[in-house]
Amino acid sequence: MGRAISLVGISYKRCWMTANCAATAVNALATRHLAKPPHQIETLPGDPYVYSNSSMGEIAELYHMLLAEGAWRTGKTRKKQEQIEESIRYDPLRLTRVKSHIKTEPLLMWPKKGRLIQAYVRPIDNYIVADMYRAYSAAFALWTEVPREFFGMKVHLLSACGMNPVAIGRIASKIAKLHQAKFLLDDVSNMDASVQNPHLDCQYDLYSRCDPLMEAHARATRDCHGSVKSARTATVYYRVKATVKSGSPDTSSGQTTRRMDGIVRTLRSLGCLACHGLVFGDDVFIALVFAQWPSMELFYQAQASYGWATKSVVVDDMCKVDFLASAFVPDVEGGYAMVPKPGRLLAKLFWTTKKVVPVNRGSYIKQIAEAFLPRYVGFKFMTEWLLWHCRVPVRRQFNLQLEHKIVPQHHCKLQWENFVARRYGLLMPDQQDIDEIRACKYPGTYVLTSFWARQVVAYDVADPADRDPLTLISSILQD
Repeated sequence: MGRAISLVGISYKRCWMTANCAATAVNALATRHLAKPPHQIETLPGDPYVYSNSSMGEIAELYHMLLAEGAWRTGKTRKKQEQIEESIRYDPLRLTRVKSHIKTEPLLMWPKKGRLIQAYVRPIDNYIVADMYRAYSAAFALWTEVPREFFGMKVHLLSACGMNPVAIGRIASKIAKLHQAKFLLDDVSNMDASVQNPHLDCQYDLYSRCDPLMEAHARATRDCHGSVKSARTATVYYRVKATVKSGSPDTSSGQTTRRMDGIVRTLRSLGCLACHGLVFGDDVFIALVFAQWPSMELFYQAQASYGWATKSVVVDDMCKVDFLASAFVPDVEGGYAMVPKPGRLLAKLFWTTKKVVPVNRGSYIKQIAEAFLPRYVGFKFMTEWLLWHCRVPVRRQFNLQLEHKIVPQHHCKLQWENFVARRYGLLMPDQQDIDEIRACKYPGTYVLTSFWARQVVAYDVADPADRDPLTLISSILQD
């Protein structure tokens, strides 16, 4: 474990990071990737939703319609394409080997678990069937667009794989208008290690309906051995069975498929009348309708029968919904826009684990701030905070590959005051807070804070199930 650095003058608090060393690798393996599943299962309960014969047949038809040779080239430089082509021509397949490293990222508290990125040894191991996995992801997303009825329960859950924030916002706007619906926010604890043979066997059966080569590839990667190397510590070797490896071509689409099948089976067993929402990996946002709501304990038991240990909360306001590190802000037309959570940005946006030399820092900071500005138009405090970083002197242009795709400005005005009141129970920041940011001059280092900012950060960085108002306020006062 280590400490991340901040490149900005205005910073909320310290951040931490995980380091690629033997100690962190052992921690990641013991607590996450090789950990015993919380609920071991031999079979999946109930009737299948995604993995039924009819559903798999429909997905396979879409798969064959969407399969395109060479689709993997999209977005890759000519040099990268040539490297992959050379590997496909000359390298032998080694599907049971992975080379791993610790995911380094800024964290808002001392990390308890490391996370491995487990990549294939050579490009051929991934790209020999890359077009197939790409077609499957698109086919599954297309299949989920059709509303269905599952043993009397109305189901319209969509795969968010490939969706941008604008598209997600449009879908969320429709979901918010459902009558008598409440919103489920549900998190699977350590889902990667919770995936077991029954889950994978169903996924392989689905792949076999699409293409036998994709099934063979997936089955060959079920069990593997890997290594974690670092420059300063010993290499860690390990073996892993029946788990999900971050870096596999179906990391997102496979987890989304399993998650969707599991949540639908669970809801049906609890007597749900209708569910509408979005699923991406283990992240879900679902509007639910029950004749009589079950207790959370019953919900946890139903999920445990599928192999998941979950932490859930039900909210009755769209502004309190979290999905993919974002929240939903009402607009003047009665819809909602998807926007990165303000508190999360205030806490960690400008922290980095990258080595950025001083001459490039101004450009690096400015590009990050400019990418988020369009999402906060009309929110004076947030735009002033971002604009301060846009004014940092640029000495030399830095070629920054942003993880977040830049999205356009909202098509209509957002109701920020309404959002802040409904989500955080607060008024908008005082003008004094905005003036303090404007008063900061370059060069200089500034630490600015306020009760408003601390409460927003505390709310947004907490898990939805842990957002008890009294607990949050108590932690702020003690900070």
